[in-house]
Order: sequence, then C-alpha cells, then structure tokens
Amino acid sequence: MTVTSRSGGNCRELTCQAGAMTSSSVSTTPELEALAEAVSRRRNFAIISHPDAGKTTLTEKLLLYGGAIQQAGAVKAKGEQRKVTSDWMELEKQRGISITSTVLQFDYSGSTVNLLDTPGHQDFSEDTYRTLAAADNAVMLEDAAKGLEPQTRKLFEVCRMRRIPIFTFINKMDRPGREPLELLDEIEQDLGLACWPVNWPIGSGDRFRGVIDRRSKEVILFQRAERGRASEEKVLSVDEARGSVEEELLEAALEELELLEAAGNELDLELVHAGELSPVFFGSAMTNFGVRPFLDAFLELAQKPTPRSSSAGEIEPVRPGFSGFVFKLQANMDPRHRDRVAFVRVCSGKFEKDMTVQHARTGKAIRLSRPQKLFGQDRAVVEDAYPGDVIGLNNPGMFAIGDTLYLGSKVEYEGIPCFSPEIFAWLRNPNPSAFKSFRKGVNELREEGAVQILYDPDQSKRDPILAAVGQLQLEDDLRQQVKGQRWHGRSRRWEQPGEAGLRERAEAEVLRLYLHCPTYRGPIRAELRRRELDDFAIAHHRQLWAVISSLEEDNLGVGRLEAINRGSEAGAELADLDLPRLLSDQLLLADDPDSGLPSELLGRLTPLLEPSDVQRLSLSNPPLQLRGATAALERQRSMKRARHLLDAWSSQRLETLERCIARLLDDSQAPPAEAAAESLDMETRIEAMFAELNSDALRFQDLYYNERKHIEHLDSQRRASFEDVVAESQDAQPA
Repeated sequence: MTVTSRSGGNCRELTCQAGAMTSSSVSTTPELEALAEAVSRRRNFAIISHPDAGKTTLTEKLLLYGGAIQQAGAVKAKGEQRKVTSDWMELEKQRGISITSTVLQFDYSGSTVNLLDTPGHQDFSEDTYRTLAAADNAVMLEDAAKGLEPQTRKLFEVCRMRRIPIFTFINKMDRPGREPLELLDEIEQDLGLACWPVNWPIGSGDRFRGVIDRRSKEVILFQRAERGRASEEKVLSVDEARGSVEEELLEAALEELELLEAAGNELDLELVHAGELSPVFFGSAMTNFGVRPFLDAFLELAQKPTPRSSSAGEIEPVRPGFSGFVFKLQANMDPRHRDRVAFVRVCSGKFEKDMTVQHARTGKAIRLSRPQKLFGQDRAVVEDAYPGDVIGLNNPGMFAIGDTLYLGSKVEYEGIPCFSPEIFAWLRNPNPSAFKSFRKGVNELREEGAVQILYDPDQSKRDPILAAVGQLQLEDDLRQQVKGQRWHGRSRRWEQPGEAGLRERAEAEVLRLYLHCPTYRGPIRAELRRRELDDFAIAHHRQLWAVISSLEEDNLGVGRLEAINRGSEAGAELADLDLPRLLSDQLLLADDPDSGLPSELLGRLTPLLEPSDVQRLSLSNPPLQLRGATAALERQRSMKRARHLLDAWSSQRLETLERCIARLLDDSQAPPAEAAAESLDMETRIEAMFAELNSDALRFQDLYYNERKHIEHLDSQRRASFEDVVAESQDAQPA
C-alpha cells in the first residue's frame, strides 16, 4: 500500500474548480446556464455486491436519510415491519433477494440523487450489467466477515471496463469480521484497486464503538437506532471521546490511522473518477450507522453526469438538445394494468413532458406524453428531467433495449451487449387455441430482455427456446408463465364443472364484507393484495371493485390507497366512506355513460349492496369469513395451476421419451468404429439420456408438488375457520 494524505479542504476546492470550469466553458445563454446548474446537482450511482451483503438494506437506509421514506423496511420483514421499497415484486418478497433492478430518485442536501438498486444473485446479473450502463458511479458493498466474494469480483470487472468510479462501503462492522487492514489489502491485491479510507473503525463486532473521520479528525460514536428509524450520530473530538470509548480501542484505531497517513494512498479526485482509487467507508446499514456520513461524502466526491460515446462522438451532458437511451424494459409493474415501462437514462439536454423526439432505430417521431418519475414500484408524472436522471416511458411495443431517443442532429449511443446464456429450456404451448396469446407473451419476454428467445434451425421444430444466464432467472419466468401472468390469463381450460359458481360466491362474500364491514376495509385490501386476489375473475365483480377503488382514490389519493394495499398503512380512513349509499346513487344513474357502471349490472350488484338476513349473519365475524373466502379463492386458483402443471409435466415426459428414441436411432446409424467405441450398455445409455433430457419435466414436477403442498395449507386454513366458528358457538351456549 502507498499513501499520502490530502485534506478535505483541498478536495472541496478541487470540486469547486471543476464546476467553475464547466460552467465557464459551456454556459453562454441563460438556458445553458440553467442546464449546467441542474447537471452539477445530479448524482447517479448503482449499488453492487454479492448476495446477502446488505445491498438492499443500505438502499433503504439511504432513502431514509434522504427523506424519501419515513421508516425503513426490512428485507425479511416480520410482524408489523414494512417491506423494503426497492423489492416490490412478490417473488422478491418471498425469496428475500432482489430479482430486478430498481430506480429510486430523491433529493438530499441540494442534490438530486438517482439510485439504482441492482440484483446481487449471479442468475440475474444480466440485468445488473445493463443497469451499470446507465450509472455514473458505483458503490461496492462488502461484508466485513466475508470480504470480496465471487459476484462482487465479476461486477467490479464490469465497472472497470466501463471506467465507473467505485466507492466501497464495508458493512456489518457490528458483527464479528476480519481486520480492516486485511480487507483493504485484499481489495488492493486482488482487484488492483487503490483504497483511501474516508473513516476508520474503532473496534469491531461486539466491541465496535464507532469511526474516526479521517478528514475532520472527529469521532462518530456508534449508537443503535430504533428499528427502521434514522439514528443521530454523536460527534466528539478525539479528546472528548476518550471518556466514552475504551482507551485501548481508541489508541489502536489512531495508530492504524497514523500508519495509513504514512504509508497509504493520496486522495486524488482525478484517480477516483477514473476508477483507479476507491474511497472506503465503514459502518452497519442494518443499525443505520455510517449511512449519513457516507451519503454526505459521496455527494462531495462522486462525479457528475459524464459524456457518453455515440455515433456523433462524445456527447456532453450540457449539449442543448435532449438525448437518452433505453437500458431496461419492465413488464407488470402495475398488476392491475399489466403495463410495460421503458427505463430511459437522460444523457444530454433537458427533457420535457409532451415533447416529440426522434427514435433512432426506426426514424419515427414519438410524442412522450406521460413520462414517469420512478420510485420502486411507485410512479408519478414528471414534468422535466436532466442528464443523470432516469425516467419511465409507457412502452406499447415500440422500444427495445439500446434504443436512442434524441432531438436535433441524429445521435445513436453505443448498444448494450447481450450476455452468453448458460441455461436453455423449451417453451411449449399446451393450449393451441391460445396461440395468439402465447405468441404475445413470448414477444413480451423478448422485449424485456430478461431471457433470450431462440429457435431451432429445423423448421419443423418451432417451439421457442428460453435462454437464460442463470437457473433462478429461468425458474422465475416459468413461474410467471404457469401462474397466468404472461399468457394464461383467466382461461377456464383447467377448471372443473361447478368451480365458476363457487368462485363467484366466494368473491361476492369478500365484496359484501368490504361494503358492510367498513372497519375491516384496510385489512381486506392488504389480504387481497398479499394473496394476489384483487384482480377479480368475475366481470361484474371486477367492474364493481374498479368503481370502489375510484371512489376511494378520489377521497384519499392514489398513493395512500396503494400504501393501504401494500399493508404499510392501516387504512382507518376507509371506514368513513358510506360505500353502499354512494354506489346505490351511481346505480340509479347507471344509464349515464359517465357513471362507470353498465346498466345490466344493476340486477347483479343489488344483492351485494342490500344483503339478505341470512347473508347478514355471515357478517357477524368478518375475520373468519374473510379467511375462509380468500382461502377458497386461492385454493381454486392453485388447483387450476396444479392441473395445468400436471398436463405440462405429462406432455413433457412424453416429449422426453420421443427425444431419447430419436437420439438412439441417430446413434444406431453411426459408423461402426464409433459404435464400437461406445462401452456403455443400452440401458445405461437410455438412463443417461433420460436424465439429460428430462430436466424440464422434473421442473414441472417440482412446481406441481409445491402447488399441492400449498393447497393442503389452504385447506388447513379453511378447516381452522370452521373449527373456530364451532368453538365460538359452543362457548356461547349456556352451561
């Protein structure tokens, strides 16, 4: 390790000088001056790490300190804890890992921060690689106990190829871990990346007491904050800290700092921005310690939006005309609408709502009427955006990954590469009558870029082949397919006679509870969202639910209602609405086209608004009724999926057998010399081939048995409801 120290004052002076040079060289008009000012306030970065290093937890705490949220969530939330903002997909909540990159924008200390939370698991690394194409800086997260891990090394190489500055945050210092000097040495030796610690830890594990800020020479004491809340750092001078920290721990930290000053690296912003020197921070994201100092220092040291390579050369951010590129496509961000969103990184100029831009690939002019500011799953219409920002555009099928949008002279940015897949699987359509829907789903997969779609060169084999980077990625797609979110929809193909009537009665029970038990509306919404039952299968129920949601949005706002759906708010205000009366008024005006309710719904919805005496009896115990009705609905859906999976499993096994026979026939026609070289007997060869070709069938088999286990769980819920009712009635009887 080589080191000299440069004061924090020199760093700030350097930053100011760079900003002044940029402003003086390009700001020739008020518009360009305003653009340069907006660019100077932007900071854009992606967080990279190996799985379980604490990346999503750090993201959540950065949002907390940035004022974007009031309480931080937990990756594996328990009880009343809220889920994290960045992991919005249901599968992310279940597995406790990030599956897709998330964009989160917030303002902090006069700067606009665009944070890109990326998946850590290698099976979803393709999404991470593409997201890094939109990042100007990267934060590399390390577990203090594990140090550098395989996926962290891979992501570092991607950052090095793109010359992205890297900031290192060594996490989990409050747990037993390796020595700080050893961690720094590993980074320098294995990655060839010089380090400059911005702060230095005092102790570690259960003796972790805080950090010493290297520039200000102040001691920041470690304090555990209330779960999910921001912590208040206690800042002391070294002399003041001697009475609050064990003498031997403080002296050891000061000695190590002296060693770093004498034999370490010099802080040089040019080297930082070139990706050759990494500022290092120590802390604990879970306990909220060290996050605020990291954020403050990052905004000071990180580089602003940088020029981008294009067909017209280097494009400066302060170029007057707007330009940007699509780096990610995401479908089904809103489960109610099955929408598709294109993520666009703004590279130059000012973006404005309703502007008409040129699409470089097609040459067409496109009006961008509803651009969106992204914050996890939540979105809001954005009026303008500047270089470094990421915006969302509705994608009706016109955008692809790597597309360039521009104004003025033609610009086309460098394409985003595809990565070599390692896992392949056939995708078969078990329902030939739904071919159009199947093809639409395949096209959506191709557009998203999550997996590659290949086809066999043999024209007789036209089933698409899914090609993925990792196994989890393929399993996620397969799960989406069989779940009905891709192409299966509300098809009744896998239903048994009488199930439609049962489903209609169960949905009616849920709606009746919602209308006539107002204090339970918040829990009902949260339960429907948790079980993914808020997209009602019966048409008039679905229409009624849409009208109810519209009335509540008018009174509470879209954001509040969505928070209630997610369970982050109780939703007590929902009880104030007299929904039966409001809906009855709308039914009386059903012939009015603005009412939102077709006139033929009158007869179907009246029993829900005016329940009979027998139906009112079921409302006496809403929790039990809700438990039984939702379990019945979810069981029906699971049975439908199980039948679908069983059929797919059987057909896949038959196809596997056909492939085995075809390969054996091909082998039998091989030259005698090759046939003689085959030492295995026929039975062994068949077993080996079956094991090789049967992987898809085994996957369907596993999914089927998992679904059956879930059905057993739902049955136990329904039985529990019935037993509770019986027990209550027995308790009510006189002795």
